[in-house]
Amino acid sequence: MSRIKLIFFLIFAGLNQSQASEARLAGKADPEYFNREIIAWTPGDPVSHFEKIIGRDTISSKGFFSFTFKLDHTIPLYLRTGNVQARLYIQPGKKYKIGLLKKDPSVTGTFGNPAPVELVFMDADSTELNFLIREVDNAINKLLSKQKGSPIADQRPTQLKKDSVELKTPQNLKLLHKIDSLEKELSGLLKISSDPYFKKYFASAFGITRLPLLSGKTFFEKYLKGQGADLSHFENTWMWSRYFEAEFESRLYGQKAIGIIQSENLKEFSALLKSKYFVLTDTLRDLQTLTLLSAALNIKNHKKENVCRMTQSLKGESAISLIQAFCENLSRKSFSLIPGAHAPQFSLPDKNQVFNTIPTKDQKHTYLIFWRSDIKECEELFFFIPELKKKYGAKINFVAINMDPKPDDMSKFLQRYPKYDWLFLYGGNDLSLTGIYQVKAFPLCYLVNTFGRFSHSPAPEPGAELEKIFEDIRKKGQKGFLPGQKEN
Repeated sequence: MSRIKLIFFLIFAGLNQSQASEARLAGKADPEYFNREIIAWTPGDPVSHFEKIIGRDTISSKGFFSFTFKLDHTIPLYLRTGNVQARLYIQPGKKYKIGLLKKDPSVTGTFGNPAPVELVFMDADSTELNFLIREVDNAINKLLSKQKGSPIADQRPTQLKKDSVELKTPQNLKLLHKIDSLEKELSGLLKISSDPYFKKYFASAFGITRLPLLSGKTFFEKYLKGQGADLSHFENTWMWSRYFEAEFESRLYGQKAIGIIQSENLKEFSALLKSKYFVLTDTLRDLQTLTLLSAALNIKNHKKENVCRMTQSLKGESAISLIQAFCENLSRKSFSLIPGAHAPQFSLPDKNQVFNTIPTKDQKHTYLIFWRSDIKECEELFFFIPELKKKYGAKINFVAINMDPKPDDMSKFLQRYPKYDWLFLYGGNDLSLTGIYQVKAFPLCYLVNTFGRFSHSPAPEPGAELEKIFEDIRKKGQKGFLPGQKEN
């Protein structure tokens, strides 16, 4: 039995089509994690990076946990417990035995930004997919770590250089030579692996690394020309998406783009992105359009509502099923919680096992708080609620949604604070709820108006900013208050 330690640094992730079947994972965790919840999630696609939770388990008092997934392609899998997270790749029909090791004490992690931890793989050899990816990731990271101040140091998409003379700087030429040499050095890995996913991963990883150093035309001619995007392969699709963003994002800042997005003209938007040196297939055109719609969300001149409706139009017009799925992922991640959108309704039990439907229909605003009993910041937040409830309870409902692994955890917490008299609901086992409300860190708050629409998403935690909002509600009531207030 060989034991291969794998630590993952890059944010590459992979998808590869295969016949649908079960993948099983059995794990043994370090004592540091005993009796804690562990969550398994995977990114939806390389455009939205929508985090889809696909499993939960509780690490036993002896450290054991397990998952079973039904897959039709290779997926990246993230295992998160508390403020730490590990990553691996799993394939249909395979079984994995892993060990979740103790966190490096010198590395700080939070619930919103978990610290990476190391995995031990049992019964794996040097041809196993995770081992091969580890070899590529570590080598590229080692190269990037020595290039501080270079265009590829942080691996963020940047506008591609248009001037070929500018590319021929000593620094750029030296970096390109190092990348070429590293790719040649690692090419032997392709000979020991017959996995088609890894072969495409290898090419995409080095393509993405070169992306900021080359002009758009050069990059296309060398790495993309004559190839289609494999939408089921994360890295390949990501390379195309990053290329589109780097090459065309600057066009989104012009007045023409602002007018097109305001008018929500999808056809004109696609025409705006037309290249001078290649013609897109339907798949690539739709991928490019979606990539740039996603990029427009980060430009303050564009309203999310316009981009939202254009994304829905693209979903309806595209004949590519995976593009439709990507559109849905982007909508769920970026638009479902925007101010003015209807808050997803749910029903959960309170401490007496009585189910309550939220948002309520009692003509009050609702302040939602997602929390866990083992997080100090949540406990501290609740210290402010009694006073807020006393001042604004006539206009605002306070609802705390507990996400602990076990209902008893919430009960024990409330026994310590018997005077907390607002509504506490238990939603710890509801995967759909955490996904819809994008619960990744705690505490997380939302404010819903009297028509069941988000007015602040997320809402501030208790403090001067929140009290100003509440005071506005108390004084103005429904008159002119926030997006969606006058709509039913």
